Amino acid sequence: MEECNLELPYGLRVLVVEDDETCLFILEKMLLSWRYQATKCRLANEALSLLREDKSRYDIVMSDLHMPNMDGFKLLEIIGLEMDLPVLMASSNDKQNVIMKGIIHGACDYLIKPIQRDALRLIWQHVVRKRNIRLKELQQLRIAEDVELQLNHHNAAENVVPVPLLTNEEDDRSQKMKNVDEDHHKDETEAL
Repeated sequence: MEECNLELPYGLRVLVVEDDETCLFILEKMLLSWRYQATKCRLANEALSLLREDKSRYDIVMSDLHMPNMDGFKLLEIIGLEMDLPVLMASSNDKQNVIMKGIIHGACDYLIKPIQRDALRLIWQHVVRKRNIRLKELQQLRIAEDVELQLNHHNAAENVVPVPLLTNEEDDRSQKMKNVDEDHHKDETEAL
């Protein structure tokens, strides 16, 4: 089971993927000022290696859109396929179609650079939302499993074929003896 950081927002574990060293430095300082934990990567491939090594070390990924070896959309796609982590996209590109592409491809938010302090401070809310969705999905799965078990139990009970304890011959003999006993009892009652 994954380790769960229940002390949010303090201690939020953020993997920051940003190729611009100055921007990376500023983001790290802001995150640390709110007592978030920041792990920095300058390349998307490096971030993927860290995530594949141990994704439970991170609560959220924050990725720049434009990077040299792999763009943020490709990183978002891979994380979405392999891991269940919220991903924030960040870019100075504020065109509506680019923002929508990020959201449609699974980003939990799209932050416009320069990133506003309050927007960055509140990223923990995405982690909480993702966990709540995951908990609801698990509850629905458990309910579905319970219903399936009950149906299987019910179907098994309906499909039980009674097994006769006596063979037909023994059953006939038993019935004849019962009839004789009833006739004898009837005769005794009439005699009184």
